[in-house]
Amino acid sequence: WLMKNVGACIPLSTGLFFSPICPLPVKQTIVFGKPLEFEMKEKGSPTAAELDAAHEMFCKALTELFDENKARLGYQHRQLQIL
Repeated sequence: WLMKNVGACIPLSTGLFFSPICPLPVKQTIVFGKPLEFEMKEKGSPTAAELDAAHEMFCKALTELFDENKARLGYQHRQLQIL
């Protein structure tokens, strides 16, 4: 009802002690890589080949970012699998 009438959705979640405002205490690590630039002949409407090239570039950059940081974060024996 809310999404249909207001155009917004409120995600429901529970955290610590089933509280919706207190997240579970889970350690998270975020790493950032260099920005990627994708080329398109016509801005806003990429071709299938351009999408495939962008996807390949993104997967390669993501794998490199994982490999650069995995030993430092304790995942040296893991391999990233993109399904």
